[in-house]
Amino acid sequence: MRESGNLQVIRHNASEGALAWLRLQSGIEIDDTLERLFAAKVLLAADDAMGPAVDDVLPTLTEEFARRLSMADVEAVTLFLSSDAGQRFIALQLTHDRRVRDLVAARVWQRVFPAFPAILQSSLDSRATLQSLRD
Repeated sequence: MRESGNLQVIRHNASEGALAWLRLQSGIEIDDTLERLFAAKVLLAADDAMGPAVDDVLPTLTEEFARRLSMADVEAVTLFLSSDAGQRFIALQLTHDRRVRDLVAARVWQRVFPAFPAILQSSLDSRATLQSLRD
């Protein structure tokens, strides 16, 4: 399945933000290997966070609908968004709607950022393993 442009943007932003964070860490020798390992592990974490992040934006979208629709319409929309078809609709919106993309990206960041220290340690361990295999 081809990744949508918005999903690529979310993943790219998570990776770039993570690399900026990495470069601010003092006392760590940062080389290309560490950057690649860290970025790859952040992308995996971002991918894992994507589904829950999409789920997180549903209440925000529901609240927005509530301000513009009748209560009966809000209930119908909420029911629809909870269905398989509604989930496909959200995926379509994520593919095309920048506002939804930005909401999801913010939730992905909130979920992944606290894990950066653990991801960094894992990346350092992986780099050490790679270096020991080369020696």
